[in-house]
Parts: sequence; structure tokens; C-alpha cells
Amino acid sequence: MERKVAFVTNAAEYAGRPAVDAMLGAGWQVFCHDRSFAEPSGRSRFETEHPGAIAAEEAEVAAFAAAGLARFGRVDALISNDVPGAERGNLRSGGHSDRLDQFEAFVDSLLLEPVRLLRAALPAMKSARSGSVILVTSGAPLRVPLRTDSFGYVAARAGANTLAQALALDLAPLGIQVNAVAPFYVYSQTFFPSEIGAADPKFADELAGVIPMQRFGNPAEIGELIALLARGKAGFVSGQVIAFSGAAC
Repeated sequence: MERKVAFVTNAAEYAGRPAVDAMLGAGWQVFCHDRSFAEPSGRSRFETEHPGAIAAEEAEVAAFAAAGLARFGRVDALISNDVPGAERGNLRSGGHSDRLDQFEAFVDSLLLEPVRLLRAALPAMKSARSGSVILVTSGAPLRVPLRTDSFGYVAARAGANTLAQALALDLAPLGIQVNAVAPFYVYSQTFFPSEIGAADPKFADELAGVIPMQRFGNPAEIGELIALLARGKAGFVSGQVIAFSGAAC
């Protein structure tokens, strides 16, 4: 039986690594994109850290999807794990003079980037009349009161959540499942840089004040959630924005 294929973007960041590991653990072929893969050393290091994963050299997501389809002839799960670019330095700093700062950059990296990926990969999924799309977004726009430290980040993430819901309606007749997984305080170096990781005491007060479970989400936990949706084992779940937040949103 031919092994199924997952494409994962920004595989070395955010929810990328746990998603890759969970899909590999399920026996899938996993084709990976990341900005760090431009150099052969970056690809080699990732493949060593995640045995069985295939790191692609293409930096643009549309080219990455095209390369994956040329190589495998199919994509069964499309995991768009989107992260901010250079504008991420504005997040969690608490020192904004303008909350509209770099609005366009956030929209490009967090909303337009998954659209570029979808345009490249969806025709193959439509032809197959099967598959699962997961947009890894954020729980930030689901919070009440709404987060206001970066309007661009919240607006772009909200747009991606709505995109998943609208796309699910459009693709449901073709048997294609679409969901957003919306992490909030899942530990990653992308958003919580620390030399000692999630146990760093500098995060304790923030967690206690925001997350009812008073801890970070474990990366392995979100990997399992993504894999459950990606594998089609719960295929009737579609059009959902699933908060992964320890009851925070």
C-alpha cells in the first residue's frame, strides 16, 4: 500500500517539529519546508534530528508545493504552519509606539503565505477528492478581551482562522477536510526564546495570569492534535477553529 504524504511548512518552527514527528510516527512520508533549509547544512541537520523527514530546498511555499507534487504525485495532508518573519520582534515586547507597526508584514507572513501554499497544492487535492488541510494559526484573536499589543498579528491570525472556515465549506463536497488549530502559549523558541526552555522561571507569572492550566502547552500535544486531523481519522470534523490553549480561549 502506497504511503500517504504530508507537506509541512516552517517545519523547524512553532508547531512544525511536533507535527513532523507525529506524522512520521504514524508512518507517513513527510515533506518539509523551512527558511533554514536554504543551505544544505540546514536540511541535513533537520533530517538527522527527524529521521525519515525530507527537507526541501525551495524557500517559496508555492515552489515547495510544486516540488513535492513532482516528487510524490500526491499530497494527502497539507499543514500550513505559519510564523511571522522579521516582524516577530514586535511581539511580546510590550514597547510598541504604534500598534499598526508592520501591519502589512504580519498579513503577508500569516495570511497571504498560506494562500500562496493553498493555490499551489489544492488543485491536486481537488483532483483526488480527498485530503486534509490544517492551518496552524493562533488563539490570540479568540481571547476576550482581545489582544491589542499588535493589531497586525491579531488581524492576520483572525483572517487565517476565517479562511479555514470558509475554505471548509467550499471543499466539503469534494471530501476535503479543512480546520485551523489555534495554539495559545504552546512552548516554542519562536515565541518564547530561552536557553532553558519552558521551565524558565521568567515565564511563571505570565502563565499564572493568562493560562488556567498554569503551564505551557507541550509541543508533543499539539503534534498529536494536528496528526489526528491530518490523518483523516476524524474526517467529519471540518470548518473548525480548535483552540489549543489550556482553557484560556
